[in-house]
Amino acid sequence: MIESNHERYFWYRLMNRRGVGPRKLIAAAHKLSESPFDMSSGFDPHDHYSNLYCALLSEFKIGFEKHDYTDMKDEFEDLAHSPAYGIDFIYPGAKNYPDGLLRLADVLSFSPAFYTLGNSSLLTCPGVGVAGRRDASPVAFDAASKLAHEIANNGFNVVSGFARGVDSSAHLGALEAEGTTTVVVPFGLLSGNMRAIPEEFNRTRDVLFVSLFHPKSRFTPANAFSRNRLICALSRALVVIESGPERDAEGKSSGSFDTARQAFKAGIPVFVLTPSIFARKPEGNVKLLKLGAREFNPERGVGEIIEAASKSSPEPGEISNPASEEQMALFRP
Repeated sequence: MIESNHERYFWYRLMNRRGVGPRKLIAAAHKLSESPFDMSSGFDPHDHYSNLYCALLSEFKIGFEKHDYTDMKDEFEDLAHSPAYGIDFIYPGAKNYPDGLLRLADVLSFSPAFYTLGNSSLLTCPGVGVAGRRDASPVAFDAASKLAHEIANNGFNVVSGFARGVDSSAHLGALEAEGTTTVVVPFGLLSGNMRAIPEEFNRTRDVLFVSLFHPKSRFTPANAFSRNRLICALSRALVVIESGPERDAEGKSSGSFDTARQAFKAGIPVFVLTPSIFARKPEGNVKLLKLGAREFNPERGVGEIIEAASKSSPEPGEISNPASEEQMALFRP
């Protein structure tokens, strides 16, 4: 393993260690930033990160196992150097790590380290998130495509999930405008079809796939909700195109509604496509507007969204409508 990869391997191993979840990874990031190591002569990066790894496991009260620091080295080397994979690993302090992401990881409780495939520099581009149900109406698909086209024309990166429907419409809308898009997936980057973006587009330059999960991880509902948090964190504003109710008749949670809920919590401006555009007003859209989301009417253009996304990131816990008791309830235990 080449010397420049010691820090990357440290994070890769820590992230995949049983018993180390988002909170412990965030604690490790803060510890590293508070105690920078001495790079003077005689510094051995391998020993440093090996010792640091052991120290953190001890601090986290996780038993150290034989070969604990080396048992994933071959797997890491394959991912880091195989052109067949092309997967990168992004962690706090790494190149292209987004400003403020560690703070949002703490607020929303997701891993501050993750995997990427594609143009990792898009992580540093200002983004606008787009969310919507997979079984949305044709009106929603058209609105998502046109919205993403306008967002891209204004120099913003589009951020969305990997589902059919609203997500795919948003990605294609951005690319058709010769813009860029970030696809946040709820499974490992070796477990899905990363070639779903048509070959007519420059996937290496204009597309970034991002995953919080080990490259071989399969989809789970829990992964989808963690994915929603990262979509918010990579966005300066979120637009919900069409949302189902917070919970349906079977008690299942709406992913789009949850994404908006996480954005509220993080202080990210939330816009909702005006319900009047639909033949039947989406229950989730109506509810989110009552909670304090801002109404987005396509006839007025995307100026308000761009203006909100151009401002400095708000502090977590800020809400769109401070007078909304229903929205305040989102933050109560």
